[in-house]
Amino acid sequence: MALLQAGGALIAQLLPARAPVAAPRIAGLTTRESEVAAAVACGLTDRQACRELGISMGTLRTHLSRVFAKLQVRSRTGVATLLASEGRH
Repeated sequence: MALLQAGGALIAQLLPARAPVAAPRIAGLTTRESEVAAAVACGLTDRQACRELGISMGTLRTHLSRVFAKLQVRSRTGVATLLASEGRH
C-alpha cells in the first residue's frame, strides 16, 4: 500500500501543475463555496482541493457541507451533475 501511495505522489509531482480551479459564482453560494463546488466537480480529492484553494481539511469540509445543503444534493456526484447541467463546468 505504501508503495502505491509513493508511486502516486511521484506521478503527481511529475505531471504539469494544474491551473487554479476556475469557479463561476453559483447562485446562492459564496465565492469560496463556489470554488469548493468547482473543485469537487473537477474530481479533485479533498487533499488536492485543500492544496489548490489554500485551506485546511476542516474548512474544506465545512464549505462542502454547506454546498451540499444549499444545492440540495447529497454527494460530490450530485454537485458535479448539477454544475454540468447548468453549463458551469
